[in-house]
Amino acid sequence: AMIKDDIRNLDGADAPFRRADVAAGVLNLISMTVAHVAYLTAVNQHVSHIMFAGSFLRNNATAMGQISYAINYWSQGLVRALFLRHEGYFGSLGALLLQGSETASSNNNSSNSDKQGGHHDDDHDV
Repeated sequence: AMIKDDIRNLDGADAPFRRADVAAGVLNLISMTVAHVAYLTAVNQHVSHIMFAGSFLRNNATAMGQISYAINYWSQGLVRALFLRHEGYFGSLGALLLQGSETASSNNNSSNSDKQGGHHDDDHDV
């Protein structure tokens, strides 16, 4: 609420910043935070392409440019940021694939449990 009130107070002629400057700063902050988390995850997982999907980036060339620049800079050109055009479709597809991999993983775990003598007291259903 404090930030909202502070931004509201920027309307006066004696305000030190314009509202557009504050909005650009907030967009930059969000874009760089998203890029940094994505880059660190890519390094941790040893991947060279990061795919972005979501409504925040839809038709937001500024954010896409900032994210691309940041990831390229931090990785020294070794990691690329890719932006999916049909993010809703690909987000749904990713959820479907994740559900399928979790089902396969739980099936493998239950078959391994059977091989090891069945159900154990420390096994938990989630």
